[in-house]
Amino acid sequence: MRHLKISQALPSLHRLRPVLHGDQLRSRFTVRQSTPIGAATQHLISNRLTFVMVLDEHEANRVTGMLTERDYLRFALHADALGFFGGSDPRQAPVSKIMTPFEKMTSLKPDATVKRALQTVQHRIFRHLPIVDDDKQLLSIIDIRDLILLADGGRTDDERREPPGGLRSVWDGKKAFDVLGAKRKHRLSHTDKKQTLADYLLESANRHEISGSASIAAAAKQMDRENLTFLIVVEGPVPASTDEVTKRPPASVIGLVNERDFTRYSLHDEGTAGGDMLRTANSQEVSTIMTPLKDVVHVSLSDSVSKCLDILFSHNVRHLPVIDGAHLSGIISLRDILRPILEAEDDE
Repeated sequence: MRHLKISQALPSLHRLRPVLHGDQLRSRFTVRQSTPIGAATQHLISNRLTFVMVLDEHEANRVTGMLTERDYLRFALHADALGFFGGSDPRQAPVSKIMTPFEKMTSLKPDATVKRALQTVQHRIFRHLPIVDDDKQLLSIIDIRDLILLADGGRTDDERREPPGGLRSVWDGKKAFDVLGAKRKHRLSHTDKKQTLADYLLESANRHEISGSASIAAAAKQMDRENLTFLIVVEGPVPASTDEVTKRPPASVIGLVNERDFTRYSLHDEGTAGGDMLRTANSQEVSTIMTPLKDVVHVSLSDSVSKCLDILFSHNVRHLPVIDGAHLSGIISLRDILRPILEAEDDE
């Protein structure tokens, strides 16, 4: 199945059958180049998308780029420097000004194989991948869960879309703790830098955690700098040295903030110009827009990998915080669980 071409697989994918004719595909997953930034970003939120394709103004289905939540976050952070502020709301500018252009976006052609698509996933975890032909015509959008099922020989015509048995068997009897251990081992094997456990924990905390008292702008800048889609919000300061990591109890997790939280916040008041929004973001605490811990989808160290897979597939999320008690132990991504299969593919 891994040598099957995407074009051959499309008709069997449950998610895509209703949109193969194009109308539903275009209405949900696309906007035009001239669409205002604010309207395009609201479209993302309303349709619970992390990206939307941007189509040419004159050619009905020709892709010119892609707008992602990250594009909007960077726009909001740097709008002042880009010179958008002239008394008007910068969100009224056309989306073409901030989109990722076609040449830089990730997409697949219909003659790509499922194996090639899996190799793409190995480098970055996406929820969806656009399928575009040589003329930049948008043909479809692939749901990564369907792609994984297809590669494993599982059913893709089932609305439940349960994780494939082959993937479960690789981690049979293993816990979230084992995935985090394999993740750290993989990371250390791919770096020349000698790193103690305390060094690793400090680096992880400074990358993935932020204090609830930090500003919304600080959280947005950290997500952009570290190329993350979310941060874990903790009570009190994030450790600044290995001594603090080893001698001080880990900070308690109080919630999670992601790119969508920032996007919703920035679009909340349509009458607020970008400059006012940024000034507020520099003074307002990130805890005011986060998702509280009780509502955060997460697992514990002792939860099975099978449970992690069920959550990743059913909630269609790419990352899963591992919280032991009230403390962050690590973060499991779909890529971490797929790694044994993906590395086996590379060895073939």
